[in-house]
Amino acid sequence: MSRRFPSLAALLLLCTPAIAPAVAQQPPYMTLVGELVGAVESPRVVMETCVTRKAGRREQLKSAYDGWRARHAPLLAQVDEQLSHADARLRRDNPAAGAGSVAEAMTRILQRRYESLDAAGLRQLCGRYDEMLRAKDVEMEAAIPELLKRVGEADRALAARESRG
Repeated sequence: MSRRFPSLAALLLLCTPAIAPAVAQQPPYMTLVGELVGAVESPRVVMETCVTRKAGRREQLKSAYDGWRARHAPLLAQVDEQLSHADARLRRDNPAAGAGSVAEAMTRILQRRYESLDAAGLRQLCGRYDEMLRAKDVEMEAAIPELLKRVGEADRALAARESRG
């Protein structure tokens, strides 16, 4: 009586349910970068949206935003460094797309989101800007360092895969 061994494809199929959750837990590099950009650029985009539509609050909003950036300058410098890696990869891998940077692309998405607000939505958004910055302060301390770490790990893993061919 001979015994048949399952093919490699059958083994992979059997192992996939056990492996898939681990793989699915790590989003692709550019997804993580997009999440990072959205988190750190939204205060600027909201401020610019509010200034454009409510010019009378320009100095108050700009001062609040500048204070937020100053409070988080060291972390934002680390974000900028990681974004320079993402931008280089974007230009190298997608030259035909013509995108200058990941931040520019994400900013356009955020701008469209906020510019589509009606007058009531805009009043609410701009009226709660200081509250938004306080929430972003917490996010910058609690979530962004971990997200930045995950982006860095994904960047290094992608670079290692690229170097192997």
